[in-house]
Amino acid sequence: MSRISRNGERLLDSESLYPWYSREADQELQEGEGSSRPVQAEHKAEAKPPRWPWFIWFLLKLLGLYNRRPAVARRRRCLQCRLTAVEMRCVIRGKGVPGYLYPGASSWEDEEEGPEDSGPGTLETQFTINGDGGSEDSELGFVVPEDPCLVCQSEWWDAYGRHRPYTEADIGVSKWNHYGSPALSVIWQVLILAINMVHYFSYFAKYWGEAERRFDLVIYSGFVLFVVSVPALCLVANIINMLPSWRNKSRSYAWSNALSIRYIVKRLQHLKLTEQGLPYKAFLLVCLAWPLGNSIGRVALFHDVSHTIVHISLASCTVTMEIWGAFCYIVVLMRLSFQSQFEVELAFLRKHSDAMDRCRRRLTLLMEEFGSLGSLATLWVMFTIAVATWSIATQVYFDYAVNSMHNKTIPMFNTSRDLDPVIWSEIMMFLLLPLMAVGGLDLNRLWISFKRHIGEMRLIPGRSYDAFCDKILAYCNEHPPVRSIETVTLLVSALGLCLAVEFKEIEQFEFHHSNHL
Repeated sequence: MSRISRNGERLLDSESLYPWYSREADQELQEGEGSSRPVQAEHKAEAKPPRWPWFIWFLLKLLGLYNRRPAVARRRRCLQCRLTAVEMRCVIRGKGVPGYLYPGASSWEDEEEGPEDSGPGTLETQFTINGDGGSEDSELGFVVPEDPCLVCQSEWWDAYGRHRPYTEADIGVSKWNHYGSPALSVIWQVLILAINMVHYFSYFAKYWGEAERRFDLVIYSGFVLFVVSVPALCLVANIINMLPSWRNKSRSYAWSNALSIRYIVKRLQHLKLTEQGLPYKAFLLVCLAWPLGNSIGRVALFHDVSHTIVHISLASCTVTMEIWGAFCYIVVLMRLSFQSQFEVELAFLRKHSDAMDRCRRRLTLLMEEFGSLGSLATLWVMFTIAVATWSIATQVYFDYAVNSMHNKTIPMFNTSRDLDPVIWSEIMMFLLLPLMAVGGLDLNRLWISFKRHIGEMRLIPGRSYDAFCDKILAYCNEHPPVRSIETVTLLVSALGLCLAVEFKEIEQFEFHHSNHL
């Protein structure tokens, strides 16, 4: 880790006078330090942090996750500093200090919003109260807290654990997130959902109640549920995150937080985007190429159909499956960011093992963010496994019945045989990519690994961490951000088997041409 000096005192990067979000600025300071000439102010102003890959912002635009809120919060505070800011605001307004306030009770606006001229990481004089809150006889005074607050400063960590504040212009998102983004995002998501659902309801109304079409209806319903699930999640999350009253009611461990543009940007800062670019490029290629290949297969089979609504449905399904693939990659990025951040968190805990309150405040912020992604991953995986189980059970029985009861040379059977590989490819894609993106059924494995590494601090020679590890692990167990979902998933998946049992009771199976469009 590079170091600079201030008044002959050696400092770490995180304590740099110029906390740029890149290594170049620190190197310039070192060059200036080694020369006889001071670093010129205009030269320092020219050092611009490299932007993050533009393709990430394109994927977020494709998902429609930009809203009216800035992508980068003007300030980020820990729970204690949020509480102090609220107390100070109440006193300045002449309301006194409410006695019901506690760390974590402040709203998101109190946490992240600030004056227009305040830059990232701006430290304010904080307000402390001596005596009972709200009492007229309480002694009030302004003091300078821990300067800077190390927990608040940790909110700007990069992949190396360095304090690197940044703005929207620094990372290149300012051109993508503009004043018209809320309307465009909502219109885009509603349009995608409307086109898919209009065609589905027309198909549903046409074949509802026909026993020989129940297989087609179940299989196509599963396909539609898969493709519209991501736009629906993004639309609901956008609405929640745009409305302050709804956003404040769903704060801790809420899945909608994980689809906030601020949350995603904050996750991306823990990846080495400026040095190494996009991670897992092969997985990104699979997430975009596999849905496109399935769409091309459908177009090849049904391009000669003369109905306009079929052509619109084909185009809509192609775009929607690309949106679904982009969502899988964004989930991967967020999971990788936590894997990188956990390493920095362990170093922070070891360095500040003598400051228990500070470590607990740091872990509270970590668990709040990890719990939001855990809730999203749990919801998404449970839905995916349930629908995939129904689709697989239905398609297996459909293929078995067709192969055993009908001549393989008839034209209708040949058409169905051509469509089956596309259907199976879609089912496998919708099942496997989410599991790969999450890294299993849930994120519980990552959390267990993190706690295991905390316990391994006891093995560090030269100092006893037993008491510290006991208290930290007890705190982690009091507020588990994720939970295992194996039992629930198995129960939901069993419904698919019940569906298959229902279908096998059919005495006669009439084969019809199935187009699922």
